[in-house]
Parts: sequence; C-alpha cells; structure tokens
Amino acid sequence: MSTEKLTMDSDGYFSRRRGPGPGPIAFTSLVQLLTASMSVIIIVLAIQQGTHLIIEEVSVRKSTISDYQKIVADLEKEVAAIKARREADLTRLEALEAKTNNAQVTGDINSRPQAEPDKTSDASKSVAESYASTGSADVPAHHQRQKRAANSVTWPAGAGACLQGPPGRDGRDGMPGRDCPCGTKATEIDELQRKCEDLEQRVSDLENTTETTPTPMPCSGDTCNLPSSCTEVAGRSGFDNQAFYVIDPDGPGRGVLPMVVQCDLEGQTAITLIGHDSEARTHVDGFEAPASYSKDVTYWNSMDQVRAVVDQSSLCKQLIKYECHSSVIWGSTVRPHAWWVTWDGRQTDYWGGASPGSGKCACGQTGACSGRCNCDANDLRWREDSGFLSHKNDLPVTQLRFGDTGDAREEGYYTLGKLICYL
Repeated sequence: MSTEKLTMDSDGYFSRRRGPGPGPIAFTSLVQLLTASMSVIIIVLAIQQGTHLIIEEVSVRKSTISDYQKIVADLEKEVAAIKARREADLTRLEALEAKTNNAQVTGDINSRPQAEPDKTSDASKSVAESYASTGSADVPAHHQRQKRAANSVTWPAGAGACLQGPPGRDGRDGMPGRDCPCGTKATEIDELQRKCEDLEQRVSDLENTTETTPTPMPCSGDTCNLPSSCTEVAGRSGFDNQAFYVIDPDGPGRGVLPMVVQCDLEGQTAITLIGHDSEARTHVDGFEAPASYSKDVTYWNSMDQVRAVVDQSSLCKQLIKYECHSSVIWGSTVRPHAWWVTWDGRQTDYWGGASPGSGKCACGQTGACSGRCNCDANDLRWREDSGFLSHKNDLPVTQLRFGDTGDAREEGYYTLGKLICYL
C-alpha cells in the first residue's frame, strides 16, 4: 500500500498532490462531526441522569404511598374502635333493659288483702310535695341530694309488707367529646357520635328507672290502701293541682304494681296525667324520605301500667301537633310522609282530631282544608295540623315519624302532649 501525504492549501483544504481522486476534504466538517458525536454523548448521559432521577422519585412516591396506607389503616382502626364502643353501649343498654324488665319485687303481690277505703297515704302525698318542690309540672330529671329522703314512696305488697321505692340518683355528665382523626369521613364519625350520645341518654334513663324499682318494707295503716285513680284521690281528701300521687289502677290483689301519676282538675273533673320524655316542642330538619325521622316515646311508667289506667278510664286523649313549612304529612302519594305508632306497635293512618282509618287530619275530615291536611298545601308557608287522639285502643303514642324536610326550605316542629285520662 502506498502512502500519500496530504498538504493543506491556502483555502484550508487538504489535497493530494498527484493522481485522480475525490476533491479536497474540509477541516470544518471534521470539527462538526466531532461536535455532533459529543452532543450525542452528552444527551445519552443526560438521559441516564434523568432516568436515575425518575427512579429516585418513584422510590420516594412509593414511600409516600406506604405512609398514606399506614394512615388509612390507623383511621380504619379508629373507626372500628368507635363502632366497638357503640356496640358496647348497645350491649349495656340491652342489659339494663333486661334488668328493668326482669326486676321482680319480693313478696306475694297477688296475696294482698282487700282493705276498706281510707285516706290517701302520707307517703303518696310526699311524692307530690317532693315533685312539686321543683316548680315544674313535669317529673324532674334529677333530684337534689338533700331532697332524696323525701322522694321515697310506699305502697302495699301483701300481708304485713309494703313496697318502698328508693329515691333516684343525680344525673351524670354526658359522653366526652371525641376528636375526629384527620382524613376520617366526618359524616360517619358524626353519626356514630350522635348515636352514642343518644344511647348514653337512654342508658341514664334506664338506670334511673332501675334504681326506683320498689323494695320491701313494713306495711301499716293508710300505706296499704291506695286509690285507684285521681278521681278517688279527690274523693278521699282532695289534692293539689298538678301534684303527684301513687295510685293502684287495677286495685289491690291484681295485675300491675302501684304507679306515680300526676293529678289535676279540668273544670270540676279530676283527670289523670301520665308524662313522657318527648313533650318538648322538637325541630325536624334534614330528613327527606318518608318517615325517615323517628322518635321513640318513653313514658314515666311501664306500658302495662299505662294501659291499666287507659283500660279503667272512660275516656283518654293525647294531643299531637305538627307545625310545618313545606313539609307534608300525606302529600300526593299513597304512602304518608308522617305518622305515629300505637301502644302495641301499629302504624296509624290518621292525625289528631280525625277518625281512625280516615287517612286525614282534622281539617280534612271537617272539610276545613282542600286536601287531607293543612301541611299538604306545601306552599312555603308555616301551617299546622293538630288535635287530640282519643281512640283508646290506640293510646298511648309510642313513636313519631316524619319526613319531607330534606330541602333547605323544608322543616317542621312536633309536639306530643301528656296522656290524659278520665275515670
């Protein structure tokens, strides 16, 4: 192979001195080629560096996801703990209900001797004085400690024995507030909190009921002969209006235990009143579906005792009222949006002032309104449907149901009065 020397001419080109061949080669082309190669190398290095950074970022994000998964797991544990507390409250409530329902009074109740009518017992009057001292017509929710001794009640339990109810204890504080963990579904936590608070109140009410279960004590004199109604109380010695007395509605030697009732006068007629925990005017808002709002009604006495009063009375009645703002009772649907439940759990189809089976309120039955009820106008105005329920086979009211309050302009207020009975 021969070698040739390339010489650079005056124009900056290398050229062969002799022989045919390609033209001169530019030096700048070599520089450009080298520059392009270096650019490719730099780009490759940059891509490698970028890939490394992306890998690091993916690793960081995986770590972040892992942290979030731990947070979610912690939140799930918190929700599970809240649910467990709720289940514990339910279990506690059921136990107290069973304790209340199964509480048995020692002594042979059915062996109580028939006694001649006599004056109302001093112990019976002491109940009136202790309750009246609160300045309210309602049974007080809590007793002051210094008044406890005056709150015990005696009544007969058989030959040589009577029953005495110990005073109720002071109420306790409600459930403590709970912090909502960051990121937790607020609606679920709020709902559980509301249910727990409701259960706590019911537990407290049941504890008070359980603690006033009668216990045996010696029996003598007037304490072994109780009146059967407020009419009999008035006939024996009279009474103070809206005072509380102990009566035995089905008489000695029968059925239910003696019970505390409120006695009052309507004109010259003695009436018996039995209160409950739902007498206050109560707001309903945020429940759209028919009957999605529900309120159970708990009475001062057991349902057997209340029904004993109803059975021995010639007439009983109970006021029910619904103040509505674009919240219907019936509306245009076949199924009502609001109703009440009878003492034995039956859904009703009539409102206060109307007849059973009518499917109407008082105004609908008398023709005073164009529809079934005033509230069915649904016209963004405050209206009212109210009246007395007086069908004895249905009384007392044990549950209230309402709906059609989901819109911002829809709301209502309900009021349920005491059960009033006439001998």
